[in-house]
Amino acid sequence: MIDLSRFEIIEALGKTDTVQSGSKVKYTGASDEQVRWGGNDDPRGLLTEGETYEIELIEPHTWHTKYYLKEFPGKKFNSVSFMPKEDGNNE
Repeated sequence: MIDLSRFEIIEALGKTDTVQSGSKVKYTGASDEQVRWGGNDDPRGLLTEGETYEIELIEPHTWHTKYYLKEFPGKKFNSVSFMPKEDGNNE
């Protein structure tokens, strides 16, 4: 039996390869576990689901990646709470 969730995760990971400083990402929400993982700041109450934000800095780690957003200096967020903006113009 094929575990489709594994393929969805791999596909999502492939999409993050296109994200870099200056990229626009859409906030998709966060769970308690996603916030706690790696000591990230809690985006709930700061960010709005579905809204677009600009990445200022990407901090990759072995098991997770942190995004620093231009709109929230000094705050670090778990990258799993975002998807690359897919409208093609990245504006």
